[in-house]
Amino acid sequence: ESTLDSIDQIDAGYRRMHSFFLNSQLEFDMKNRREQHSRAMNMLSNIGQDLAAQGRLDDAVQHFQQMVQAFPDDIRMHNNLGCAYKGRGDLGNAKKCFNAALRIEPLYTLARQNLNQLSSS
Repeated sequence: ESTLDSIDQIDAGYRRMHSFFLNSQLEFDMKNRREQHSRAMNMLSNIGQDLAAQGRLDDAVQHFQQMVQAFPDDIRMHNNLGCAYKGRGDLGNAKKCFNAALRIEPLYTLARQNLNQLSSS
């Protein structure tokens, strides 16, 4: 085996190791970003839920409207907006919000339960 073959093997091994490291780091970074995003979304959701719990339903609706506009694919925000509308007695808009969440994620149990409660009342 020539010295050049050995150098090529070492170089190939180094490239594989470097690639593995970069992929591992990328996976770690993506996992951390997902966790941070999830925590942030929970905090934003809690703000609106706290407003609703205080009886400030108009403020809760406004908050969740802004959240749905900022995060249109977040099923929790659609569901929470629906709950705020329901609390205000606006069942038509509540139904639209629950259906919007279900269009994004058809298996979202909470939105399905909320929609079924509207239908049975």
